[in-house]
Amino acid sequence: MIERFNFYDLYGNLIPGLIFLGVILLPYGIVTQHWPTAELADVATVLVVAYLVGHVLQALATNALSSEVMKDQNGRRAYPSVVLLDKSDPTLAPRLKKLVAEKVKARFDIELRIDLDLSSGDGHGDIARVRNAAFFLCRPLANKVTSYGEQFQGLYAMSRGLFVALMLGVAYDAGVWLGSAYGPAIARILPAAAALALLLAFARLTGLTFVLRLVGLRTMSASDKTLDRITLFALAAVVFAGGGLLATVLAPTENENWAFVGLAALSLFCALRFLVLYRVFSIEFAKAVWTYFSVSDQSQAVDAA
Repeated sequence: MIERFNFYDLYGNLIPGLIFLGVILLPYGIVTQHWPTAELADVATVLVVAYLVGHVLQALATNALSSEVMKDQNGRRAYPSVVLLDKSDPTLAPRLKKLVAEKVKARFDIELRIDLDLSSGDGHGDIARVRNAAFFLCRPLANKVTSYGEQFQGLYAMSRGLFVALMLGVAYDAGVWLGSAYGPAIARILPAAAALALLLAFARLTGLTFVLRLVGLRTMSASDKTLDRITLFALAAVVFAGGGLLATVLAPTENENWAFVGLAALSLFCALRFLVLYRVFSIEFAKAVWTYFSVSDQSQAVDAA
């Protein structure tokens, strides 16, 4: 976690929260032509609410959307910080891998085994765990050299949060669009969906065993990702039903309904684009940490001089 209110808090929490609030308020503004004012108190309230909403979205997205965005030679998913050190992976130059491995060995007495791929033999789990542990040890040292890695950490968190926020926006706009014809039926989903989302969120915090059994899981350690994913689907059902309820109240025109179809399509396109960027920025983050860790000793020598 980045200690300063800087890249991660701005990119990872505030911006996705703002986009989510904008997506939720846009249909109301289109129909009523009532928009938030630019008064200081209103702006401050929106920023605080957006920041809190962004925290919730990130908390769910972190587990629901895997950070294992690369694959080893056998097609198994793995973290970029691990795959980049594979012997056969061309992303990092062999000399850079060798330098990183030597520095990790000298500083932490950890062997990265850059002479192997994750797919070599049956050592996938051991090699991955060792490299991932070394990555977390190296990251703060790399951040002392430059904030480049922190920026990419913030950008991949932002992309992840925006993907979730915009996909919820797709559900919301679809609910508003369909609400003109099926509003009362859609609105009936709201209490059950909201209750399920709250129950799953509470189970995630407390580990209620009967909820784990309900989704076919036995232990909390195995359920983190699954519970967060189901909670996101439940949240999508909540905003979908909320959109249907809004449509029954506002009664949008046919032209306005077509505008909501366009918004849903645009949100879907942008969400998928941010999903691609999430992968790109995750890889760039790992590249930055390994690269700048390799020169961390020189930076410390300059500071000492």
